[in-house]
Amino acid sequence: MLLKCHHLQIFSRYAPTPSISQNDVAAILYSSGTTGLSKGVVLTHRAIMATALLVTADQEFYGEGRSVFLCVVPLFHIMGLVTFTYSQLQRGNAVVVMQRFELDKALEAMEKYRVTHLYTAPPVVVAMVKQAAVVRRYDTSSLKEIGSGAAPLGKDVMDECSKVFPQAKIIQGYGMTETSGIISIESTRVGSDRSGSSGALCPLMESKIIDIETSKHLPPNKLGEIWTRGPNLMQEYFHNKEATEQTIDKEGWLHTGDLGYFDEEGRIYVVDRLKELIKYKGYQVAPAELEALLINHPEIMDAAVVPYPDEEAGEIPMAYVVRKVGSSVTGEEVQSFVAKQVAPFKRIRKVAFIDIHSKSGFRKDFEEGA
Repeated sequence: MLLKCHHLQIFSRYAPTPSISQNDVAAILYSSGTTGLSKGVVLTHRAIMATALLVTADQEFYGEGRSVFLCVVPLFHIMGLVTFTYSQLQRGNAVVVMQRFELDKALEAMEKYRVTHLYTAPPVVVAMVKQAAVVRRYDTSSLKEIGSGAAPLGKDVMDECSKVFPQAKIIQGYGMTETSGIISIESTRVGSDRSGSSGALCPLMESKIIDIETSKHLPPNKLGEIWTRGPNLMQEYFHNKEATEQTIDKEGWLHTGDLGYFDEEGRIYVVDRLKELIKYKGYQVAPAELEALLINHPEIMDAAVVPYPDEEAGEIPMAYVVRKVGSSVTGEEVQSFVAKQVAPFKRIRKVAFIDIHSKSGFRKDFEEGA
């Protein structure tokens, strides 16, 4: 056995080393992207290296010491693989990786490894807010920052999260698989946290807001499609020239398919996906806006809003709701809660309850609204 190992070492010593450039393909991650079905996003070494440097630019500039990050995001996701793991490891930070998210185990890891940073997705933030009593069983005093990405997180939830983790800054970032995971991020060193925005653009990134009907450049506080470009853009969609040309134009702008706007201070707010808008009697309804309202209900653990076909309206907003344990909130009560806070065309028209503890996942009591 020792002889075999010796021969293997000799072979590897003299084996030719392939020449790899920054423009060579480093990874292909799959995403539904800006159009339709799932596609392979071709990322180069240069794009991934750029993201790793952009994400940690503040740490480098301000000379921040070594930190401990808790990773509860899957490593096959751009956020877990590049925005999180690669970026922090190249900076010399420690990364505690969980196979899957379970609140008690995540809190146990925070306590055991003295985690300083948690970057995750909105459902995890919501779970910690809704189960604050569970959080308080553990020592999470080492946690300095909670970052959310992958979907919009409402300011109300961020404010509630700050009450559960009073010593931690609650921030938000914005990125896509097509941008190797990052476009903007909120920095508490140059502004306050919990603004509800996704922060300012990362260094070397450019962005503009485009009117979805006229394709004209929009001023601050005007809602439109977010276009961006920078050193971390994908090379192409794998073997899909048509989708690539629809997404990246001749000037190098990536059409994100996301709706958003900039404020006067250059902070970007991401509202929802263009393709996920519900078209109710000609009006456009953003599911993320309604979901943000629903999860603020004291008896709702989680919620998702989707379009439901309707002969008269075309589509109507329908909510799938997870009740808190012991709650008996009804569909009518859920609809009334939302109706008091939105314009008539944005009201929830159907409600279905999901039981996360049942084998089938869905309760039998499907409730319809008016």
